[in-house]
Amino acid sequence: MIGGYLKLLRPVNLLIAEASLLVSFVLAGKFPPLRDFLLSSCVVLFLAGGGYVLNDYADFETDRLAHPSRPIPRGEVDRNRSLLFGLALLSLGSLFAFVLRPLPLLIALFVLVLLLLYDFYLKSLPFIGNLAVALSASVLFLFGGALVGRLEALIYPALFAFLYHLGREIVKDVEDMAGDRQSGRFTLPLAWGEVRTLRFAGAIFLLLVLLTPIPYLMKAYNLRYLLIVILGVDIPLLYVIWRFLAGFPDRNLKKIDLFLKVDMIVALFALYEGGLT
Repeated sequence: MIGGYLKLLRPVNLLIAEASLLVSFVLAGKFPPLRDFLLSSCVVLFLAGGGYVLNDYADFETDRLAHPSRPIPRGEVDRNRSLLFGLALLSLGSLFAFVLRPLPLLIALFVLVLLLLYDFYLKSLPFIGNLAVALSASVLFLFGGALVGRLEALIYPALFAFLYHLGREIVKDVEDMAGDRQSGRFTLPLAWGEVRTLRFAGAIFLLLVLLTPIPYLMKAYNLRYLLIVILGVDIPLLYVIWRFLAGFPDRNLKKIDLFLKVDMIVALFALYEGGLT
């Protein structure tokens, strides 16, 4: 049973979220006091974890077909208990946020509201749900910047994270088409079709690739950032973009989704290097 709850938390994703918070401090050029660092880490951990748990709770019908190995459809975790678990995690994250300064608190509460709206309402709205997920992921960088009073230093990574997560969420919707259709959820690929939706995701990724050199050109990040982001992020993304814009149905979306997650970790490393002197 404990293993099922751990799977609901998606530990790899939580580590990426915590790493993003650390990178935000590097890019801001300032680390918070130990107390604020620990508090903010708990806020990210509990809010992100609660969001993942509630996502699986809300996705139960879709996951029975698209992801039957997940803990709830597999019977490892009772669905009603997962709801209580997710709400408890979000409550803990909110309590830790109330100890922080006003701006980080407001950002954390914004994410809390966005997660609840997404899981219980926005998820079923084409593209709007994708926007909500991308926004909740991108403001993590702004949260770190607000914590140290350097919000403006995190505009670039927040924008990049928004575009990356937006494209990836759209790809995941294509992957889940069959389950969403059966559960009655109306997502973007069900409205547009697989090929058109993947082309749209490819266009979003292409915009991201075109924007990534800007921090270096503006002398905000160093040359190491540019080299890593071009070789480790942009070139792999261009391969994905080519597949999508070519206009043929892609039957390896699970592998591409994993590929995109690995590419996201490389992107975090590029940002980390870019913030070092």
